[in-house]
Amino acid sequence: MRQTVLFAGIVCLLLSSGCLGLVSNEEIQTKLVVDVDQSTQLIETSYEQGEMISSSTATFTFDFSQTNSDVSVHTYGVDIDD
Repeated sequence: MRQTVLFAGIVCLLLSSGCLGLVSNEEIQTKLVVDVDQSTQLIETSYEQGEMISSSTATFTFDFSQTNSDVSVHTYGVDIDD
């Protein structure tokens, strides 16, 4: 009797073990859309007799508002590698 109950318990555990994990074969759809305000800008630094006399910088604006995903996206980042 005890072996029958033990065997039935093991069978139940084996049958229910497939229901306990996450479904990993589902594909998550993410579409990253990036719009840039300008494609090129000029960065200029002028020197006179070894001394910097003027410098200009460039600023690019990135728009991620058209990006969509099945899951929430928490952060975007740009590594400028200083």
